[in-house]
Amino acid sequence: MQSGFKDHLLDIVSQLIGAVKKKDLIQIKDLSNQTIHSLTIFQDNLSRDIAVMTYSLFKILGRTDYFEKKGWDKFYSTILEDLSMAKSYLENDEVDQYTNSLTKIQKSINILDPKIQEALKEVFEESKIAKASRITEHGVSLGQAASTLKVSPWELQKYTGQTGISEKGITKDIRKRIEFAKSLFQ
Repeated sequence: MQSGFKDHLLDIVSQLIGAVKKKDLIQIKDLSNQTIHSLTIFQDNLSRDIAVMTYSLFKILGRTDYFEKKGWDKFYSTILEDLSMAKSYLENDEVDQYTNSLTKIQKSINILDPKIQEALKEVFEESKIAKASRITEHGVSLGQAASTLKVSPWELQKYTGQTGISEKGITKDIRKRIEFAKSLFQ
């Protein structure tokens, strides 16, 4: 693993651990946005996993009503433990173990109430789609974004259509064209 890339991931994971400990949603959201850059450039599993996890944690910790539910304290401590383990594995270039630690967080939702489990499973799936849509804003094709984040191209297309992300680049070109056309007739 390249040193600069590894340092970037370690920095994200370290900051994420601190932000989760403080339940600092603003910092978690900022970290989530930072992961888009490396995900867009590298389109690799390591960037994908931390991008999805960071955004998922932002969404999950934003639901303060879950904090009082049975099993929440154990789930929360598991998040912190597994993030710390992921950091340690990353420091030692144990990539598979890093990935397994992040996956364990997703699996640990089984200790929560069944209703919450379903909601959190949905959060993790929707996070993949949301991150995939964000990298399309940076020029990655819809097909490549779907492949990188392991989501259905149809689900991604539907999501980008609903959010208007797919039209952001087009709108500017159309406006420029209209302005140019108007300038021809002045």
